[in-house]
Amino acid sequence: ALSVSGGSNVVARVKAMNSSLLYGDPVCSSATLVAPDPITGFTATASSTPGNVDLAWTNPASLTGVTLTRTVSGTPTNFSLSSSTTSYTDSPGSSLSVSYSIVATNAAGSSPAAIGSATTIPTPPTVVSFVASNPGTLTFTVTEPTHSNITEYEAQLETASTWGSTVSTGPFADYSWSSAVHGTTYRARTRTVDSFGQRSTWATSSSTTGINDTAGPVVPTPTASWSQV
Repeated sequence: ALSVSGGSNVVARVKAMNSSLLYGDPVCSSATLVAPDPITGFTATASSTPGNVDLAWTNPASLTGVTLTRTVSGTPTNFSLSSSTTSYTDSPGSSLSVSYSIVATNAAGSSPAAIGSATTIPTPPTVVSFVASNPGTLTFTVTEPTHSNITEYEAQLETASTWGSTVSTGPFADYSWSSAVHGTTYRARTRTVDSFGQRSTWATSSSTTGINDTAGPVVPTPTASWSQV
């Protein structure tokens, strides 16, 4: 067998030999195009944008197109790309395990597939409000994302420009803190955690000022003065 580079045009030439060890005239075949070599350097990386995957690769010579196949939960989706394309941003959705295969194509067929996979990051919650109330309560209200595979939410409280420890708020993103210091500035932030252990970016509130005035307003002590008439 003769090994040739992918995408090559191959011509075969044959000569017959008789019993007297004499060769006849060679007979040449018509040119035959060979399928491309495989795509190399294929990578699939979860983007910092929720639900996106960044793909990159290097194309072989003599291709006329690229076919990318995405598979989620056993369902494939094909994308036809030009021969000059060497990167692509796919948007399969948030919190998904996604596999990819990619082949170079020409009129002779397709190359062997290159494969890759990625898990997309979840969508963060949307902050609705962060409100201080007396005595010392901070209430954080958010809208939770609707996609599946969410297992919990995490929250942090910023006090005087320093973020505190991370707390799990369970299956609900709303949260509240107590014992806020009167007059101190606070912010809150939350993020989504999915079943793959992936975490979304933080969603951060605007600042609010703690109210903890348990003594009530200060009333001046009455004073009296006397004058003789």
